[in-house]
Amino acid sequence: MKNLLLYLVLAVICIHAASADDVPSMVIELFRHGARSPSLSIVDPSWLDHDELTEVGQRQHYILGKVLAQQYPHLLGAYDASKLYVRSTNFNRTLMSALSQLSGIFEGKGPVLTDAEIAGMDGLLPPFSDTTLIQKQVDKLADTKAALPFQVQAIPIHSVDVNNDALLYGGGPNCPNATIWYKQRPNDDNAQAVYSSLESTTKYLNKLGFNINQMYDYFPLGDALIADHMENKTLHKDLVYNSSYYNDIVFAHQWFVNYVYGGSDVELQALSYTLVNQLLDWFNGKANSTNPLNFIMLACHDTTLLRLLGLFSITDPTCLAANRNSQANGEKELPFPNCLYPTYASQILLEFYNPEGVEPYIKFIYNSKTVNLCGDQPTCTLSQFQKLALQAVNLTPDQLTQVCSAPDTNPNTGEIIKIILITTAILLVVSLGLFAAYVCVKKRMASTRGGDSYQRAALDDTNKA
Repeated sequence: MKNLLLYLVLAVICIHAASADDVPSMVIELFRHGARSPSLSIVDPSWLDHDELTEVGQRQHYILGKVLAQQYPHLLGAYDASKLYVRSTNFNRTLMSALSQLSGIFEGKGPVLTDAEIAGMDGLLPPFSDTTLIQKQVDKLADTKAALPFQVQAIPIHSVDVNNDALLYGGGPNCPNATIWYKQRPNDDNAQAVYSSLESTTKYLNKLGFNINQMYDYFPLGDALIADHMENKTLHKDLVYNSSYYNDIVFAHQWFVNYVYGGSDVELQALSYTLVNQLLDWFNGKANSTNPLNFIMLACHDTTLLRLLGLFSITDPTCLAANRNSQANGEKELPFPNCLYPTYASQILLEFYNPEGVEPYIKFIYNSKTVNLCGDQPTCTLSQFQKLALQAVNLTPDQLTQVCSAPDTNPNTGEIIKIILITTAILLVVSLGLFAAYVCVKKRMASTRGGDSYQRAALDDTNKA
């Protein structure tokens, strides 16, 4: 009996050891673009462009690409169009971030020309009439067989119009009500409460010359402050990096973006619906061998990551505020250590494992740290993850349509209808009053005319007599 018990213990240990050595058969990466210029120039007009990826942002993603190539050499070796899918939102900063990351992954792995291809040189040349210019370029490439210099690998990056990008951007024609939600939140009670908690910081900033009158004003200020810091620039000499005022500005900016655009409750569910269901399709396809992809790269935004982080209760406005209050009180440990805002080049990795004889499982990694979604376990089985994700979204297609395209697309429609009804009632009462007055006058006039006729008839009879 003891030997049997020992055997079972050793068997369990061996199983765990084997699973620890497993490598993912597919990885889905979602990342925020790298460092960029500010969205607006009202705070720091020294920036000549807006919302564009900077050199720093390019370097961030190149480094990420090199790290990914080291982490997953079995998935990111030579380029295989059937195994890799790259998609980006249709913005320069995300497209360039994807390109920078791919440069790191496939550096020096590009194709080379065969001797036969080089021998048939005419097939390599474009149909250009000025052969002199063509020959100059051919001569420059005489010492390399690489299809592109430095053996660069060209990779297709897929994208759709932002207004139709329900997968990575949300809103637009896919969810018209999102625009209404974005407009309602900046000045609602929750935003006002956070703005009030920043009263001392707001007064200090206004003394420095910044015009902070509402929660929204922290958005462009924080945006410029962070962008300047990434370029080693100083927005204002009295806003020292990591000071309490600096941290308050960054918190206010991040809280505002998360609260207004990340969404919560049914809005969060609606804006995450397409992404979550696509992730599940990819996982289930891999499990049943209908999905040939090994690596899926999705270049997106902080708001995209925030929706996924919010669904799984990792990062949301509430825990951001709790962590900020904890830091302000000088506490050493954060109450929500995993509640971190997705700063530039932040990354979510979803590793999919499909070992033989065991249910496929998934590991959720946020900025290189594994997050336990299923209790205290570092992984979730596919069925656990699917149940967790669908419970978090908790919408049917019909409910999604109702939430996103409800007939009442104006948040003030109820008030407008009330005003119309009251106005109509008043007009109706006034009209009835006027009509009654008209009838009364009409009757009096008729009565008066009748009396005059009677008197004239009586007078005529008297005269006749």
